[in-house]
Amino acid sequence: MSDKITIELPHLPDDIIESSGFVETAADGVVTIGTNNNGFDVMTMVFLNSSPVIGHKDGEIIVHGMQRKRVASITLSKEKAFDFYKSLKSIFEE
Repeated sequence: MSDKITIELPHLPDDIIESSGFVETAADGVVTIGTNNNGFDVMTMVFLNSSPVIGHKDGEIIVHGMQRKRVASITLSKEKAFDFYKSLKSIFEE
């Protein structure tokens, strides 16, 4: 059996680069779904945006209702989701 070796990797001081799949969007709601993936607890946050459904009635433009659309989703380990929660909580409790 081999010995366990721990190596610390420093964070580089360079700017944070964007991945090729980087998305910037706006949302007015979020749904959080907790699941278990092969023994690992994960949290998926699905971000939603609402928009009016526009139509015509008697020659006039009217709003029929609101429609929800998914704009993005992010999946984190339960531990990282909890870290995110603590970060948000500290911001709102100031």
